[in-house]
Amino acid sequence: MLYKPENWTVRGSYGKGFFASIDISYTFDSVETSVTLFSSDVENVTELEGINQQLTPSYKSVRIINSPGQSEIRGAEFLLRYRWNDIKLTGSYLYTDASKQSNSGIGRVPLTLTPEHSAGAVIMWEEHGSHLVGFEAYYTGTQHLENNPYRDRSDAYWHLGLLGQITVGRISYFLMQRTYSTYDKQKRIH
Repeated sequence: MLYKPENWTVRGSYGKGFFASIDISYTFDSVETSVTLFSSDVENVTELEGINQQLTPSYKSVRIINSPGQSEIRGAEFLLRYRWNDIKLTGSYLYTDASKQSNSGIGRVPLTLTPEHSAGAVIMWEEHGSHLVGFEAYYTGTQHLENNPYRDRSDAYWHLGLLGQITVGRISYFLMQRTYSTYDKQKRIH
């Protein structure tokens, strides 16, 4: 479904038995905003399972299995974009509530490697056909870990990047530098 009165855009989608989302966007002059609400239910998702863990506790030998029960993913994403001449500033935030049936069959546990909170910001200066310079910063919150003997949750981390591109005639030269940093429990950057 798509509905677009003036500066508003509303999109809705539904997939039988597993997925639904609604996107609401609003544009005014140089500002664009968007909210997306989503939901997904998947029966018997695939997972990796270690083979012969009693003999050798290593995950070098694994097999793909279907886990019992239903995985449920719910969330919302918020986006804000501002354009000023050749400069674009984009900010986003994503909230995800993702869980599956516990191995005991009683209650639910968080899905592994699925952060509850993540966010991003990008500033880009671009003159089409000439140059592009940008900075990006993405935050990924803590994530539930499975079968980790040392901890149950990961550290949050930042992904930072600089990028540049210059076009000379029909050739474009592109340069990118990325770095990752994590937070420990005392919130110090590594």
